[in-house]
Amino acid sequence: MLLKPTAESHFGGPLGRAFGAFNRVFKKFTERYTDSVRTRIHRGVQSMAVFAVLSAAALWLVYSRPTGFMPDEDQAT
Repeated sequence: MLLKPTAESHFGGPLGRAFGAFNRVFKKFTERYTDSVRTRIHRGVQSMAVFAVLSAAALWLVYSRPTGFMPDEDQAT
């Protein structure tokens, strides 16, 4: 009962227009996000390939960093 909209719960004037604009933008963003997730789920092989490439790039960046920026105590050698 607390979440059920009532006629007096709607704002009028500039505040109502601001809430309405926010709701429209939020709804559009939600639709685009769910569509993109649905597409990624249906194209699982491509998604895993992109994930593998990004993971490999991250590992390469970690292991190719200059060791001169790290103190001797943190280099484990």
